[in-house]
Amino acid sequence: MLKELDLSTWKRKNQYAFFKKYDNPFFNTVAHVDATNLYNYTKKNNLSFFLSCLFLSLKTANSIFEFKLRIQDDKVLVCEKIDAGSTILNDDETFLFCYFNFHRDIKTFCEQGLATIEKQ
Repeated sequence: MLKELDLSTWKRKNQYAFFKKYDNPFFNTVAHVDATNLYNYTKKNNLSFFLSCLFLSLKTANSIFEFKLRIQDDKVLVCEKIDAGSTILNDDETFLFCYFNFHRDIKTFCEQGLATIEKQ
């Protein structure tokens, strides 16, 4: 569900007005992350490492207001919840695309994620 943001009271309205004129107003960042503890946790709890990483990424994105913003038809919209899509490698080295609905519990998210992959 999307809700329109009131630009008149938004503290970042000036930055939005500046960057919205760009053809591609996006940027990326990269960081090295030590995932040893997560890897050990997934093995101990029989969880998918990939889905656990995706869960933590979505949990973080859903906790940061600015990550929940989208631009549509010159309006800034706030997502109630962020879900994800990802490519999945098949056994024959082709790939498919799956959508994963965020769930606040990692075990439930991984169970639903595995079901989504199997369904595809």
